[in-house]
Amino acid sequence: MPLVRLDISHVRNLSSVRFEPSPQVNVIVGKNGSGKTSVLEAIHLLSFGRSFRSHKHKTYIQHENEACIVFAQLYQTQGSPIRVGLQRYRDGQIDVRIQGQRAPIGR
Repeated sequence: MPLVRLDISHVRNLSSVRFEPSPQVNVIVGKNGSGKTSVLEAIHLLSFGRSFRSHKHKTYIQHENEACIVFAQLYQTQGSPIRVGLQRYRDGQIDVRIQGQRAPIGR
């Protein structure tokens, strides 16, 4: 499902980012350390509940913050967009929501 909107808070060096990608092709450019890979990591985090860079959740939660948040609206052909979100806490807790409802998490 294509992303309509992506909000990222406190993931690595991204304090607060809103990204509204094109339904076609998107190119993310920037200097080294500007957050390009962090955007991809946030999408992966929302998709799989974990990072592709590290198995330790504390490494991707921005320093001095208790949690990171990734929220997305996904396009579907019929009806309104699907809203999904993930909040990961330093203590290991994870809160996943789909359409505002808490989602069960399999371990």
